[in-house]
Amino acid sequence: MYRLETTLFTNGERFPLLSNKETGIPDFYSTLWVPSCMQDIVVNADNEFEK
Repeated sequence: MYRLETTLFTNGERFPLLSNKETGIPDFYSTLWVPSCMQDIVVNADNEFEK
């Protein structure tokens, strides 16, 4: 099973990681999928709020 961890970088950016509950190791492919597929959705949502 996985858990969601949010990493906070020094520049303030938050990055979600899906990690294995037992080992604590991030799952590479699901973690990669989230920003690559969701980036367009977030950018489009931000543009809607600016209008």
